[in-house]
Amino acid sequence: MSDPDTAQDPAFPVPPALPGIPGMRPAAAPHLLGRGWDNEMHLLGQLADGTRVVLRQPHRALGREILRHEIAVLPRIAALLDRERAPAFLVPRVLATIGEDERGGPAAVVTWIDGEVVADAVLRADAARTARLAARLGRALAALHRPAPAEHRRSTFRGVPLAAIRDRAAADLATLRGSDPALRPAPEHLCVIEREMRRGLAAPPWDGPDLLLHGDPHPANLVETPEGELGLIDWGDTTAGDPASDAGQLFVLDPGGAAWRAYRDAREPHGDPEALETRSRAWAVRFAGLIIAHAVSGGDGAQAPLEACARRLLSAWSADQALSPR
Repeated sequence: MSDPDTAQDPAFPVPPALPGIPGMRPAAAPHLLGRGWDNEMHLLGQLADGTRVVLRQPHRALGREILRHEIAVLPRIAALLDRERAPAFLVPRVLATIGEDERGGPAAVVTWIDGEVVADAVLRADAARTARLAARLGRALAALHRPAPAEHRRSTFRGVPLAAIRDRAAADLATLRGSDPALRPAPEHLCVIEREMRRGLAAPPWDGPDLLLHGDPHPANLVETPEGELGLIDWGDTTAGDPASDAGQLFVLDPGGAAWRAYRDAREPHGDPEALETRSRAWAVRFAGLIIAHAVSGGDGAQAPLEACARRLLSAWSADQALSPR
């Protein structure tokens, strides 16, 4: 096996002149560190304090727009955290950008948050650690969810009323019902999706200000550092609106609700908390249905930890319903 600090990545589209980063010790050769749905990260070097520096590049057309949003918002989030005495979470820092018209662009040179992806801890069934991280995510989202600037990007399918994504959710449910019986969720798990979506749609809509949202804080976009801090990564889907679409991920990580309660107790008092919880539960099953539908339709195995989280949620809520129907 090659040394990861020297192995050349043959697919790496090296820009002709990478921006100079003060204090960075360059890697012997760039190489792939990670690949998500939209972007991939290539190691460039290390800062004096050991922080790794990566080049973040889109690997599909949609990723170009997402990266533009991420480049715009990360400095804003970093400035918000810099004003806090004890920041509730970490974010990557943008050190430089490469324009769309340059070779290898668009791209961003950012800091890499070292640690373990939280979805992997869930996959290992590390219950105590998962509960601790879930509560930390609750406090992190409470710190993030504050009124957004008027110019902040608004998504058409995150932070929106549930009615706006009803048809997408129904299509995913139909995909699950028509999938291979060996892969599809149990009938009682599909009933959980239907029940929580129905309740969420019937709940009072968000009547507070548009709040600043991460947009996609699922367990694969969370990193626990060796020091026990929580990093939120992949900000390309950031938006503003109803916090329920973010808060639903608290239930994906912790179906029992302790993370939700940590969030509820720490958040600013905007909107009806009971209605927010009901809508958040609906967003949780919406995410579960989407992820499992992707998996049973032949999606790549890279999202296996998220699929495990989604199936775990439906199983837990199905058992809860059997014991004490809501």
